[in-house]
Order: sequence, then structure tokens, then C-alpha cells
Amino acid sequence: MLAATGALEAAREVTLAVAAFRQEASDRFAFGGFAYVPWTWEQIGLLDEMIGVMGTGRRTPWLEAAEAVAAGSWARAAEIYERCGSAVSVAFARLQAGGDADLRAALDFYRVAGASRFVREAEARLAAIARQTA
Repeated sequence: MLAATGALEAAREVTLAVAAFRQEASDRFAFGGFAYVPWTWEQIGLLDEMIGVMGTGRRTPWLEAAEAVAAGSWARAAEIYERCGSAVSVAFARLQAGGDADLRAALDFYRVAGASRFVREAEARLAAIARQTA
């Protein structure tokens, strides 16, 4: 969540430390991470590099979702997170996908979860879509 608070350099340092560890232990660990992980990599400009590092181990749906993000498809990532059963990651991926239906689904989740920051973000994005189509 360092990247979400604007601490991009700290997020970058942590990510690079994880990458170094991963490179040393590539065959012992499979990648698993919530949707915030590839989002953070994207924010700090290391998405493709981290996909390369994490992709050296066993394939997982979590890695597949991160690869979907790298390919520019948060909607596809949401589908994969759905298969994983990670409601938090599904909602975040839908929020990032940004389409009307995705945003409404994310908003429903965040309202139930009481995640006011994400409720505000989803509502703001929906309002922007409404203004563009008006």
C-alpha cells in the first residue's frame, strides 16, 4: 500500500528487495498476490520486470492475473481473481478496469465492505463516465 499513499520510492525499494529474494529462490516459491501487487508494480514502472522475475517459478492463477494486467486487461484479471475466490482482488481489478459495469460491481462490493476510499473512487469514476456520455 506504499504506492497507494504516494510513497513510490519506498514501494520501489521493497519491490526490488522482493525481486532479489525471488531471483535467489525462483524454484522454491510460486507467485501469489492480491491485485494490489501488479497495480503497485505498474505504478512504480516495474510491471514487466516483475512479471519476468515472478514468472520463473511455478505457474499460478495469480501470476496469470498479473500477466493480464501487464497486457492491459484488468477486466481479464478480474475474471481470473474470480476463479481464485478473491473478492477483494476482483473488486480492485474491476475498479481498475474502469468500465461502467465493472465500476458498479466494484462499488457494490466496497459499499458492503465499508471501504469508503474505494467507494469514493468508484463513484467519481462513474460520475466521469456519466459526464462523458451526457
